[in-house]
Amino acid sequence: MMNDRLSILEQAGARFGTATDFPRVLNFGAWEEEYLAALHRAALFDLSGLNVLRVHGKDHTDLLHRLSMNELRQMRPDDLLVNAFPDAKGKIVEAVFMVRRPGAIELITGFHRGQSMVAWLDRYIFIEDVGIDDITEETALLLLAGPKADSLLSPGEVRMHFTQLEWGGATVEAARVEGLLPNGILIRASSSDIERIYQHCMQLAAEKRLRLAGSRAFHALRVREGVPMQGHEFGEDANPYEAGLKRYISYTKGCYVGQEVIARLDTYDKVKYDYTGLWIDTREPLAKPLAVLRNDQQVGKVTSAAWLPDADRTAAIARIRRKALEEGGAFIVRSGESRYEAEVRELAVVAEK
Repeated sequence: MMNDRLSILEQAGARFGTATDFPRVLNFGAWEEEYLAALHRAALFDLSGLNVLRVHGKDHTDLLHRLSMNELRQMRPDDLLVNAFPDAKGKIVEAVFMVRRPGAIELITGFHRGQSMVAWLDRYIFIEDVGIDDITEETALLLLAGPKADSLLSPGEVRMHFTQLEWGGATVEAARVEGLLPNGILIRASSSDIERIYQHCMQLAAEKRLRLAGSRAFHALRVREGVPMQGHEFGEDANPYEAGLKRYISYTKGCYVGQEVIARLDTYDKVKYDYTGLWIDTREPLAKPLAVLRNDQQVGKVTSAAWLPDADRTAAIARIRRKALEEGGAFIVRSGESRYEAEVRELAVVAEK
């Protein structure tokens, strides 16, 4: 099925990266134009590589409740919820979209994170009636971003709730999403319908109403908005405060794995690093690791960076010591032997609910 999807994308002019790139398509010819379309018009991103798990059984809600940090028990059918699974030290193992279904909860995981998520959940299943099915192959996920997206597909005004619609000759589900993807409309379809959907999208592209877009535009948009991602902002080395996930912590849901550590960090003001946006004074590609310096002392690190065509500057997401941020002033970002001036920029994604 994946080879069929890649063939369809190739026909649309896709230029592919490696199997480890997400999204798999690098661009469709001009990534700057794709990025600008996502800002000012409409752009479509193929999210192949995100995994979808169906967790079911009599005890599935209780299991996921005691392993995750957000309150999921009040979800209505077809609601989406950003949630995360901390370890016993309060570090983020995985962040997911949860989708409430009849008798089940679906988990939309990070890039190729399905099997590791299954293995992690299995560690906590003993006598519970819980089953986990990987339904990735039968599912297609797309992101429609941009202010003109509603003219192509509108799921209504309610955020984080799937609505069933007809689009491109196929029945799809669509939801306005935030948190783990750039702001836009998440489209969930059957893999068997992806060819007709792409035929529809290529017609929209021919009419200049839509731009197909790839990973470089996606990551520029993600960094611009401050959206955290597995392998960059979190991955068992950051707590939710440091990983841009603070607003998805429930302080009233009761016990879960890592809850005491996370609550203690908040109660006693023990969070050392803040999730921070930066402007970096360069147009040159930056190679990791990227240290953030103040007076030649490392006070943090850059987790993601991207040059933004609209700003003609490099934007970044960083993890910086609170004390250094409180002191104010500029920072230096070190990339290899090169050093660049950097200043703090606001990230809307860290705002409170």
